[in-house]
Amino acid sequence: MTKVDISGEKSLFLDVQESSEFYFSNESNSEVKLIIRSIGQCELNFYFKENNAVSDVKILFLCDQDLKAKARIFFSGINNQVRLDVRGIARGNAKVFFDAGVDIAPHAEQTDVYISEKGVIFDKAKINFFPNLQIAQNNVKAGHAASVKNYREDDLFYLFSRGLNESEAKNLLLEGFLGDFSEYIQIQEILPHAQR
Repeated sequence: MTKVDISGEKSLFLDVQESSEFYFSNESNSEVKLIIRSIGQCELNFYFKENNAVSDVKILFLCDQDLKAKARIFFSGINNQVRLDVRGIARGNAKVFFDAGVDIAPHAEQTDVYISEKGVIFDKAKINFFPNLQIAQNNVKAGHAASVKNYREDDLFYLFSRGLNESEAKNLLLEGFLGDFSEYIQIQEILPHAQR
């Protein structure tokens, strides 16, 4: 398992090839972006043991094979704020199981955490999200949301009516879905026959 110290880092981008642990320091303000590309199994652990950290953790998975992934945020420090944004694209016959969760220790007061999981499927692929909140402290804010979308012809109809062809319409939808990751991912990686 790879260990990464985030102290002093303002922005970090990693192409994840194996399970990893990330440690955040006191009063850090950081953004971490991770891309998982069909590696079978992956476990990502994020540790907030100190106080007053603010972090955005963004994870993108691209799968055309099965993936079992787990992302866990462990809080033992006070007054930490984290947003975990998981986005995934699955195609072919891929089956994805993504378990994202938090573990807030009894003394981790004033923790503020939100998990968002969004997926897009093509072909016969499946994505299952499992948000998980383990909270042992009352003075916290914690929430989660999860959704999976299958793009169909009727979803593309509006864009067709505006003069876009199928390839252009799918590109536009995926670029919107990828958000911050669009600068790191080429649409051709997701849809091999797409045109830019």
